[in-house]
Amino acid sequence: MDGTGSGKFDFTSFTGKGVKVAIVDSGIDPSHPDVGEVAGGLRVRTDEGGKLLFDENWIDEVGHGTACAGIVRKKAPDVLLYSVRIFEDASLSAKGEVLVEAIRWCLENGMKVINLSLGTTRRELVPSLEARLDKEGGDLSL
Repeated sequence: MDGTGSGKFDFTSFTGKGVKVAIVDSGIDPSHPDVGEVAGGLRVRTDEGGKLLFDENWIDEVGHGTACAGIVRKKAPDVLLYSVRIFEDASLSAKGEVLVEAIRWCLENGMKVINLSLGTTRRELVPSLEARLDKEGGDLSL
């Protein structure tokens, strides 16, 4: 693999059977023909006062997370997809605390792969994410 976390992998024999994959994004639309079954998920957001809120409304209303899920499903058709919705609208923006809580949920719920098709200007979050992943025995590829 190169420094971006991408590289060549032989997907011809890998189906992902039993592997839990979280798509942390705008949600997933399970009715999309390229996605299919979604095993579960949650939405993480904040109220007007900044309090973290959690609910089960993880369905995508924007399309970005669904597109990411479709790519994962094409490469590994038997994975267990989980939707972790952190984006509420087409701006695709969320507070850093929401992202951290979403990743915490993923780790606590046994996700083996966490897809983060996003960027941040808050580099100060990276050390705490790396520390948590080290504790859980994971890797962070940027």
